[in-house]
Amino acid sequence: MSLCSFFGVLTWYLRNFTNRDDMLRISAFTGIACMLSLLFWTLSMDL
Repeated sequence: MSLCSFFGVLTWYLRNFTNRDDMLRISAFTGIACMLSLLFWTLSMDL
């Protein structure tokens, strides 16, 4: 969960304060992958 918040803050920072589009995409896709893995993990615990 802390990785998801880290990548969320990093994406926000890169979007608003830098011009590094390559790092923005990497951090955004990593954050999305982290959130999806948490979602699937949570759903698998319910079964």
